[in-house]
Amino acid sequence: MKRTKGERGDALILVIIAVMLITIIPAGLVAASVGQLPQTKQRQENQTALAAAEAGVANYENLLDQYSINQLGNYWQYDANNLPPVANAALTSWESVSGSTTEYFHYSVNNAQTAYSGVVSLLVTGVATSGANTQYVTLKASFRSQSFLNYLIFDNKMVVDPVFAVHAAQLPNNKAEADCNYLFSQSNGTSGQPPNGPILPTCKSLLNYYVTGQTFNGPVFSNDMYYLAGSPVFNGPVYSASTLKSGIAAHPYWIDPTNAYLNGSNVDNPVFKVGGNVQYHTPLSLPQSDQHLEQMASAGGCLYYGPTQVTLHGTTMTVISPQTKNTTCVGSDLPLPANGVMYVASLAQANSNTCASGTLNIDQQASPCQEGNLDIQGTLSGQLTAASENNITITGNLEYTGCGANGTSDLLGLIANNFVQVSSKFSSTNTTPDTCFSHPSNDPVIMGAILTLQHSFAVQNFWKLPFEGTIYLYGALAGNYADIEGTFQGTSITNGYATNYTYDPRLAYLSPPYFLTPVASSWNVLSSVAVNNPANLPTLP
Repeated sequence: MKRTKGERGDALILVIIAVMLITIIPAGLVAASVGQLPQTKQRQENQTALAAAEAGVANYENLLDQYSINQLGNYWQYDANNLPPVANAALTSWESVSGSTTEYFHYSVNNAQTAYSGVVSLLVTGVATSGANTQYVTLKASFRSQSFLNYLIFDNKMVVDPVFAVHAAQLPNNKAEADCNYLFSQSNGTSGQPPNGPILPTCKSLLNYYVTGQTFNGPVFSNDMYYLAGSPVFNGPVYSASTLKSGIAAHPYWIDPTNAYLNGSNVDNPVFKVGGNVQYHTPLSLPQSDQHLEQMASAGGCLYYGPTQVTLHGTTMTVISPQTKNTTCVGSDLPLPANGVMYVASLAQANSNTCASGTLNIDQQASPCQEGNLDIQGTLSGQLTAASENNITITGNLEYTGCGANGTSDLLGLIANNFVQVSSKFSSTNTTPDTCFSHPSNDPVIMGAILTLQHSFAVQNFWKLPFEGTIYLYGALAGNYADIEGTFQGTSITNGYATNYTYDPRLAYLSPPYFLTPVASSWNVLSSVAVNNPANLPTLP
């Protein structure tokens, strides 16, 4: 079609505009990109500084692990004012990130509460240097060693304590000690089947089976193989440190001995809600004794001798301890121990009254007057670790004022060299009402972390009792042997108590005062968050 003169002019103008746009737009894009380069560079350096700070966190965790696992002591005790025997530049100046000449980290340690809480805090600053664009990033990290508090149940051995064999399995105690007191991975000195672990069928009634009807509401750990039958339900992760596998590829860390060795035909379908199966974990070793807590009680807590009764009343307590000379920790309306630790020691004449033999009756409990036994019940507001050289007997409910709700910090630790046990007379000695769940007074409610070093958690004289009710534990339970609360006929309880145990999730980051930790255990990072850079950093190299 023929165009007019006006149309040709309009077309020319459009062409000129198009050329201008083609020329101007890329120039604008280039200018914008160049303007963004300093910001992009800064972000990159900020990420590099963050990586340097994270390298500092990893470096400190590695040192904690090395000292713990090699049993060289506690690395957390070292800081800028107490330097470790091997120089660590990060404590006083800057440490280079491995393989870099422009990235460094420096950290300061806050260990003021570590012995009390088990947690050490670290302030780590990472730096990336590049001319004038030096960038700093600071992280606040906290660490805690592997702990018995991380698990609802920890058992060193998955067998019932041999001292109960005659009552739990009609097996003489000395034979149980000789034939049954083995981890699954330990050679039992026989050529029979199996050649490792408890000798079967002699010891089958002492194996701690987890069976249909049992539900575990929290993480579970054992240094031993798990003995499972039927369909127990595990709502948290399950760990084993067994050094000998079951020989069954589908489940290397649990076995049904009845099926495997005794011609049984159980249908086994355990339910693992987390992880899909039992998972391997490095072992946790129990301390040999709780003597360290006696020292802590003597230094700033309450140290008792001989049979002692404690009733908690929130932030105060009533204590009866006839053999204890130091009366500042004996009496009514007493404050909780200043450092949070009480310890009941066996009789030492220099620190006690004159009992030489016989028994003392406290709270309907007859106790040899020279033994360090603690009877305890009540409601706690605060944090307390109660320990004994011999046994701890729970004579009534043990509850927190805040019922263990999130955001509260009431915590109780019970640590015994031998047994922590529920009194056989609980129904008559329990004077502490259950204000958290309204369970009847014959159902023990126990809020706390329990640790037994040589023996186990049990019900006192369980084999003599009728069926009493249900024990409700909210916390954690750890011991050398599996806990035992009653006897069964098939799947029905005939003596003692049923159990309902739930993990207190606050124990993943809180600890009762000076609670004992596993021997030579590794450390974990509890938290790591970015914070403002400190003002008093050392001069860069």
